[in-house]
Amino acid sequence: MRSFDYQEQDGNIGHWRWYMHSTYLALAHQTQFVESAVKEAKNVSATDRSEQLRSCLAIIRSCTPLGMEGKMANMKKILAIIDSATERTQPHKEWIRLQHERKYDQRFNTLVYSLSKQGHFKNERIDTKMLKVDDQGSKYKKQNKHQVKKQQHMTHAVTGLIPYTKVTAKRNMEDIFVEIQFRQWQLNYQAPIPNKMPLRKELLHRLETIRLIEEEHKTFLIQSEAAFKLSDDD
Repeated sequence: MRSFDYQEQDGNIGHWRWYMHSTYLALAHQTQFVESAVKEAKNVSATDRSEQLRSCLAIIRSCTPLGMEGKMANMKKILAIIDSATERTQPHKEWIRLQHERKYDQRFNTLVYSLSKQGHFKNERIDTKMLKVDDQGSKYKKQNKHQVKKQQHMTHAVTGLIPYTKVTAKRNMEDIFVEIQFRQWQLNYQAPIPNKMPLRKELLHRLETIRLIEEEHKTFLIQSEAAFKLSDDD
């Protein structure tokens, strides 16, 4: 991939090399650049978290000598960077002079567009997301168990209905006895009243089912004068 020979005759190597060079940008890939890339990403993210700027730095650093060894390391590093930039600039002058049908200018403009906010780093991705939303927005997504609407129940203060679970406490032993006794008299239903609350609850449930023509409910309507206490505070 480092070669610029696009006219090779052995297969389609030249064709694919040109495709890779003209389609994808050069990025740092050697392990020696990893630490520098991490530091640069940290510096960039400390300002505006610009992915555009971070990518531009990575492209430049990918072919810039960064070694610092021996005496006068800083001076040698600066000179090496200048020599490297000069060496990489010279071929471009020749390519600009010998370009055919403005191929070089087209490639340069493509790179500039890719690295701009109007290209890959902003508008293109925004447009892609908008197209995705337009395409998938009208499709129904099945709701999970947390999104499904749950049945709403009115409170007993509004409906006058009391849940059976509210009358099983010992504080309502006498009231539930009075309620069962009244219902037995009303329905002409003869049965002994149990001494234990769970059995009284079942009997009250049975009597309420008879009253509602065998319809099952978790609430019942007080018909006697019993004052049920629905909580310890009542």
